[in-house]
Amino acid sequence: MNHFFHRLVVLAVLTASAGASQATPTFFDGVFSHGWSDAKLVDTTAGGLATYATNYLAAGGNPTHHREVSHSYDFGAILVGHWKSAFVWDPAVDGSITSLDYSFDLIHKNPPLGQAVAYRLLVRQSGVDYVSGIDQIFTESWTSYGRVNQTSASFKELLSNGTLGTASPDFSASGGILTFGYISANSNPVGGISTRLSGIDNYSVTIVPEPGTLIALGTALGVLVSRRRTRRQ
Repeated sequence: MNHFFHRLVVLAVLTASAGASQATPTFFDGVFSHGWSDAKLVDTTAGGLATYATNYLAAGGNPTHHREVSHSYDFGAILVGHWKSAFVWDPAVDGSITSLDYSFDLIHKNPPLGQAVAYRLLVRQSGVDYVSGIDQIFTESWTSYGRVNQTSASFKELLSNGTLGTASPDFSASGGILTFGYISANSNPVGGISTRLSGIDNYSVTIVPEPGTLIALGTALGVLVSRRRTRRQ
């Protein structure tokens, strides 16, 4: 089974399951035991010496498993990208995206008064990182965050100095492959080593394809299967 045929099979299943409820594809992880990658994307501390670490924990989440991240940094900022190789959408194959909804649960494990760890949804496309609006977790208790109806314009390019540019990802059928993840970040405006420990659980991104995308893919699958059967006869 070639790559294109395989993706049609997957999306046809989604089409069949949609029915009257119009179900849409969702990337979800409430365990975080494998498949995640990470890298420091921005470090504005002197000498770029900020560090981070990630850890998979089987307990203490919401309710059990979760992914933990620590940031250690001096004056300046650190932004870390986290993404999962399985959370991929190819607009050229899977169809263009109208919008998406996302949510995740966050906890700040050692929160000084008035200080937070910042999180954003991450979309990687053609070597560029784009991020959503910012969510900040201040409390040492699991808290749910989420946004709905996020279009391409809801995401902006993350620049090397930690600021946001004006470019947005391309959700159309001509856009490159999209990989989904999240950003964890901290900044220190006064100096002195700070360490922040936080966690994420129940990561979820729901894609809302262009109307008719799943139906069209299901039809294409039917044609392709018919042709393959004809060749075998």
